[in-house]
Formats: sequence, structure tokens, C-alpha cells
Amino acid sequence: MSEKVCLVTGGSRGIGRAICLRMAQEGYRIIVNYRTRADAAEEVCQAIVAAGGTARAFAADVTDPEAVRALFVSISETEGRLDVLVNNAGQAYEGLFVLTPPEQTLARIDANLRGVVLCSHAALRLMLRQKSGVVVNISSGSAFRGPVGLSAYAASKAAMNSLTQSMAREVAARGIRVNAVAPSWVDTEMTAPMQQKLEETLKNIPLKRMSTADEVAAAVALVCRDDMSYYTGQVLVLNGGA
Repeated sequence: MSEKVCLVTGGSRGIGRAICLRMAQEGYRIIVNYRTRADAAEEVCQAIVAAGGTARAFAADVTDPEAVRALFVSISETEGRLDVLVNNAGQAYEGLFVLTPPEQTLARIDANLRGVVLCSHAALRLMLRQKSGVVVNISSGSAFRGPVGLSAYAASKAAMNSLTQSMAREVAARGIRVNAVAPSWVDTEMTAPMQQKLEETLKNIPLKRMSTADEVAAAVALVCRDDMSYYTGQVLVLNGGA
């Protein structure tokens, strides 16, 4: 059994599911974090085990400090280490800024950032003791474009990019790397309702298609590789050449 351990937040479906499967292929024991979809999380674990890997699911709302504390106590007591944290959990919110109450915009920004802050803080405390580890934050191309109707989402992802760079500088001397992967449009159930917006967007992408969850997972696996040990504090953008 591999000694390497990877935690993926929001790992039960979409990009998170693909990351869990890919990191299992890379030889990691996987902790599939989920909030409500126990059935989906167990399906991911079963798929990993069927392929010869090791995985377990853990329910935790990563925006809840007590839930995050319980998650990392479990990791410390059961696995004894954490080699990779992938901060994937988050939500996209649509709505014009001027038509959205400021309190709602602030709450949406907080919801996407809070889990990254809480989980990264807990993970880094484990990694600092090990003097090794990798944190990967799943950002978005929206952070660079500020698209219409996605102001809260874009703002949270832009803040995530800045946080990535600051954390990377603070922990680099202890052998820990922090990076972000920023896909543009990814073909998942989250983007399915945005069909009209997607058709217009695809006209401006040279590859003329969205990325897949597997392609995002491949990028995550890339930045976690040991031979990428000089790569830190960066945002790897996947935008099809846009």
C-alpha cells in the first residue's frame, strides 16, 4: 500500500472525481471529501479500489471550522501524514453584480474562499512537521477575465490565486509547494445549464471546445510530481489557447 496520501475536497463528482481517480493512478491513497453526496463519494472509492488503489470517503463541509478540524484529526490519526491537498470544493454563482444584494455577493465570495483557507491552514500544519507536501488550489480562468454575471465567483478565484502565491513563498523553505490550476470552461454538470453562454464563448477558444475534467486532473497530477519540485507559487492556466 502506498504511503502517499492525497485529500481532494469536493471529490465526489465532476472535476473532483476526476482528480481522485487520476491521483489514485499516480499511487496516492485517496481521501474523498464530500458534503452531501455520500452515494457519489462511495462510488468514487469503489472505482479506485476496483482499479487496485486505496480510498476512503469523509463527509465534511469545508466551510465549517469544526468539520474541517474533524477531517484533519481523522487524517492525522488514520493516515499519519498528508502529501497532497487539492482544494477543489466550490460553487459557481450567476447573477449581475448590480442586481445582486451586496451581502449576497460577499457571502458567495466567502463561501468559495473559506474552505481553501480552513483546509490549507490545517494541511500546512501537518506538512510543516513533515517538511514536505503539495497544495493545489482549483482556480478558474474567470479570475483573469471578470466575466459578466460571475463577479462573485471570479473575485473569489482571483483572491485564491493571490493566496496561492503568498502561501507558496511562506512555506517554500520547508519543502512545501503551493500552486493553482485554472481551467476555463470544463465540461461538467456545473456548466451544463450555461449552454447559451458556452456557445458564444467557444467561438473565442482556438481549440473550439471545452476542457474535460480528466484534462484538469492531469494538470493537477503534473504539478504534484516530484520532478516538478521547482514549480511553486504559480497558476497553471488551461484555456484552449484563448
